[in-house]
Amino acid sequence: MTDYLHPTALDMPATRLDILEIPRPDSPYGLIGVGEPSLLSCPAAVVASIRDACGRDLARIPLRPEGRHRL
Repeated sequence: MTDYLHPTALDMPATRLDILEIPRPDSPYGLIGVGEPSLLSCPAAVVASIRDACGRDLARIPLRPEGRHRL
C-alpha cells in the first residue's frame, strides 16, 4: 500500500453540474440532501459483495450475522 496512489480531486475529469430545483413530494419540505443520491446504491453494493463472498441468497437489508438472518 505504500506505493499505491490514491485518486484525488485533481484526478477528476472536468464535469458539468446542473442544480435542479424540483421539489420531491416524498420528502420533508420537498428537499433532498446533496449527498443522498450517491448513497442510495451503497447498501445494495455491500449486500452484493457479501452475497458473492459467501454464496448465500441475501435478499434483505439489514443483514444479520449467521444464524440470525431471515430470508
